[in-house]
Amino acid sequence: IQGWLMAPVYQFLNKKAIRNTNAAIYVTKKYLQVKYPTKGQSCACSDVLIEPVCEDVLQKRLSKIDKEKDHFVCGGIGNISVAYKGYEVMLKAMCLLQKENIIVDYHIAGGGIPDTFYALAEKYGVRKQVYYEGMIDHSKINQFYDKLDVYVHPSFLEGLPRVVVEAISRGCPCATSDVGGTPELVGIEFIHKSGDAVKLARDIKRFYLNKEIMKVVAKENFERAKSYYSDQLKPLRIDFYNQFYHL
Repeated sequence: IQGWLMAPVYQFLNKKAIRNTNAAIYVTKKYLQVKYPTKGQSCACSDVLIEPVCEDVLQKRLSKIDKEKDHFVCGGIGNISVAYKGYEVMLKAMCLLQKENIIVDYHIAGGGIPDTFYALAEKYGVRKQVYYEGMIDHSKINQFYDKLDVYVHPSFLEGLPRVVVEAISRGCPCATSDVGGTPELVGIEFIHKSGDAVKLARDIKRFYLNKEIMKVVAKENFERAKSYYSDQLKPLRIDFYNQFYHL
């Protein structure tokens, strides 16, 4: 309760401090710059850095899309006990899709206790299609992305989600909410207003029914991820610090 009461105060103090600072570095390209503007020197440089990805990854993704499959697999990464990650929105979307005879599986990786998640899945009639995989070693995280047909990120609260950057770097089609800097990472067609299970279901259905759309989005996502490669961002960050040093 104290946190909720103090949040507006700290937001005001943060905005004031950032507005009057000499220099500020933002992890988003536009979102945080609008929310927390500064009068000083600024730089857009994400703190999400990924290593360059081989072009073969995209080719494997395109081949995967073309293959006939028994299961259409969606998935996400995050603490399964955290409600603001929006897992219930996805479960609602799965229920809506099931009414149209579109059955999708939903895999979640990350920490937390899945009891509430399973109870919600039972409530929406999709318990047999959800799978909680627990914590995954980071060395195996790409294997998780590569087995998905669609990465789903229906979160209610975000800055710039690393998991979405990692997913698009694997050429994974994504359906995400519109919170934080997430819309900077994926095409506008497959963004839903946070909490909108109907739009999320519609986006997944488009992917499910149209392989060509999936391939176009896979290529776009793979290219978009390149702006988060470490060899692109590190020089920007160093240049910013050099300029700041000489202010």
